[in-house]
Amino acid sequence: MIKKSPVFEGDKDTRNRILDTATKLFALRGFKAVTLKDLAKEVGVKPPAIYNHYRDKETLIEDILLRFELVFRGYHDWLSRANGKAETLEDMMDNLFNDKF
Repeated sequence: MIKKSPVFEGDKDTRNRILDTATKLFALRGFKAVTLKDLAKEVGVKPPAIYNHYRDKETLIEDILLRFELVFRGYHDWLSRANGKAETLEDMMDNLFNDKF
C-alpha cells in the first residue's frame, strides 16, 4: 500500500494542523501521555475530526516519523551534493553555505 506523504507546509488544513500539533505534544509530554482527545482540544477540533484523518495514535506517529525521514533525506541529499563537488573541507563548507553545487 502506498501512503500519501504528509505535507510540510504550514497551511491551515486540518491534517497538517493535527500533524504539527501532535509532533509538538508528543515531544513535550511523550507519546503515551497524549490522548487523541488532548490532541483534538489543542488543534481546536472535535475528537471525531482526528479520526477522519487517523485511525489511531500509531498511524499518526507513522506520518510524523515519515515527515522526519523526508526532512532527513533532503538534508542528506543536500550534503551529498555539496560533498560530491568538493575537493577539500573548505570547498564543501563553501558549497553548503553558498549553494554552489
